[in-house]
Amino acid sequence: MKSRQPWIVDVSRGPLVESSHHVMVAVVDERSVQVGYAGNIEFPTFPRSAIKMLQALSFVETGAYESFSLPMQSLALACAS
Repeated sequence: MKSRQPWIVDVSRGPLVESSHHVMVAVVDERSVQVGYAGNIEFPTFPRSAIKMLQALSFVETGAYESFSLPMQSLALACAS
């Protein structure tokens, strides 16, 4: 799908819509070639704490987590928001 219109996602509690979110997304294949998008994918975005788990992933993949012999609670804290 290629569309300049963002997806609109509604979050509900029971029968009531609690909030609506305009979602801008880009999809790439394994070669990093863009295969689809929705919304203004050039819009500056600040993910902040939403990607803490991804930031912690490199901590594990590089071996740093294991080399410091940290407890599992430290990894959980690194992923926490």
